[in-house]
Amino acid sequence: MIRAMAVLAASLLAAACTSPIATTAPRDPVRIGSYAVTPQIEWNRQITPRSEVWTIDGYALHSLRFFEVTHGQGLFGREVAPGRAPVFRKTMLPHEVRELVIDTLVLEGWSNVRSQGLRPAGFGDLPGFRFSFEMLSGTGLEYDGVALGAVQDDALHLIVYVGTRLHHYSTYADDVERLFASIRI
Repeated sequence: MIRAMAVLAASLLAAACTSPIATTAPRDPVRIGSYAVTPQIEWNRQITPRSEVWTIDGYALHSLRFFEVTHGQGLFGREVAPGRAPVFRKTMLPHEVRELVIDTLVLEGWSNVRSQGLRPAGFGDLPGFRFSFEMLSGTGLEYDGVALGAVQDDALHLIVYVGTRLHHYSTYADDVERLFASIRI
């Protein structure tokens, strides 16, 4: 896990060299690919090649990740494990997308990743799905998460929120739910 966090930190640092960190305004919609969300609160916003990552208190404590990937792409611009990284297929059903997310988290170095509560949910006007999950960092810190997504044409629209169980997940969970409700396609 420490190696995975170091890789994540290095990739975010490298991305920071090419794209500045910005902040969101609580009531101003932010465009993420083909949809927009209203942040609800001020977040630090980092744009990476295939996603956006938002945080308030730091990426190691909690993050809100926005993905928009097309058929044949993984959730990251580079492979976490060359030749083994799972990829999105446009024919994936919600339970298969859930496995894509879980498998990607495991490849990032998280352990004891368990998901529950896969159910239909709207992603803006699109029919989508959501599920919750829990996992452990390499140091044994417990994290909770929730993912909301939809498949439209050949693209997967996915928002994943992760935070420490001890404090961060619950602190921002209501703001994240309001952000989910604000999605506009």
